[in-house]
Amino acid sequence: MGAYILVECKNWRAHVNLQQVRNIAHISSMKGNKTALFFSAAGMTKDAEKEINRLSAQEIFVICITAVI
Repeated sequence: MGAYILVECKNWRAHVNLQQVRNIAHISSMKGNKTALFFSAAGMTKDAEKEINRLSAQEIFVICITAVI
């Protein structure tokens, strides 16, 4: 998972979307990280979930923790 983990929190009413996942993955890669934690109060869009799966194939791991049940 790498030596460092990037963490981002979104206390939004809107779902985290594809662009936010790409942004955190890009920042994480630029910092030399392999893993990012995403805390989201509202959940994620289906496109964002697909992007997380795609990134994992490139060994860039975005772990999303949501409050949505």
